[in-house]
Amino acid sequence: MSISDSIGLFFGVKEKQSLSSDSTLYKIETNPHEYIGRIIYQDDTVIKFQKEFGARLIKILKSNIRCISIVHVDPLQS
Repeated sequence: MSISDSIGLFFGVKEKQSLSSDSTLYKIETNPHEYIGRIIYQDDTVIKFQKEFGARLIKILKSNIRCISIVHVDPLQS
């Protein structure tokens, strides 16, 4: 999955998407938290986010997200 595909999925997804194979690290800013980790799953209203491998998933409502940015992309993934 390319960077543009990842961003496109975040902003334009209309159906459930599983991103568990995506190793891209994202930084998601909400009020008052900041998370760095992987997007595991998303649909049109919620993102399931994993801060570190093996940790439990965090549900983040897309309406609460202030900013999302890409921190690291695996060069072998492209």
